[in-house]
Amino acid sequence: MKRSVIGAGLVLAVSSVSLGQWSDDFNRPDGPIGPDWNVTAGSFAVQGNQGRSTASGIQSMTHATASAAYTAFPMSVDVICEGTGLQYVALQSGLGGSNNLFIKVQSQDASGMFNTFGLYQGNNGGGWGGAGSGFFTLSAPFAAARMTVTISNGGDHLQLDFDTDFNGTPDQTYACDDVNLISGLFGQQWGIGAYNTGVFDNWNVGAAAPACYPDCNGDSVLNLSDFGCFTTKFALGDPYADCNGDSVLNLSDFGCFTTKFALGCP
Repeated sequence: MKRSVIGAGLVLAVSSVSLGQWSDDFNRPDGPIGPDWNVTAGSFAVQGNQGRSTASGIQSMTHATASAAYTAFPMSVDVICEGTGLQYVALQSGLGGSNNLFIKVQSQDASGMFNTFGLYQGNNGGGWGGAGSGFFTLSAPFAAARMTVTISNGGDHLQLDFDTDFNGTPDQTYACDDVNLISGLFGQQWGIGAYNTGVFDNWNVGAAAPACYPDCNGDSVLNLSDFGCFTTKFALGDPYADCNGDSVLNLSDFGCFTTKFALGCP
């Protein structure tokens, strides 16, 4: 990734815009997981600009403000296998009702790699009996990936993607049907599940996060055009422009974008 250094002064009068998308990059000082999360089982913290579960056994937390039908957006999170202990990280949607989706990737064999995944319901409650739901072996193990869950076909079809090299193209894809067997019991909240020490980053509900956030126009070069792209997306209320992930568009997002631009990309 090449980066052009520019100088630009931006003076903007902006108003707050509420968004239907939520995210957390966990880029904040080590400590509690933060007020955007309601922990419902176990404990969670921020360490090294990543999120992690910090107790033993099954753990879960719900985002404090994310509220939409499970069909409304894809959800994604970066998963990182740490050590050789039994561990998983799960994406959850439909929380707040009497059932929900619980889609996990798990390290099962003390190899230090993720090697299994579960298409589950409830809080690690097993498959729902639909076509393909249950517990399976990955086609190839990996140490880290961006895990994305997408719902289609009127809420009945679930697709699970793993992007193991974080280039925006899935390396492994799995799917199952019959989500509607349980979706009538769903609520509208979203969250993360984990077992033992589960490490995760860049949780997102909505459009997939770009591989290089400040490369707004996707041309693999950081320059003034990216500022113009960001300004346009901000004016249109595009969820991409919520740079700091607080679900509100305001001047702070411009400061956030400028900081990410100055830091460049790998």
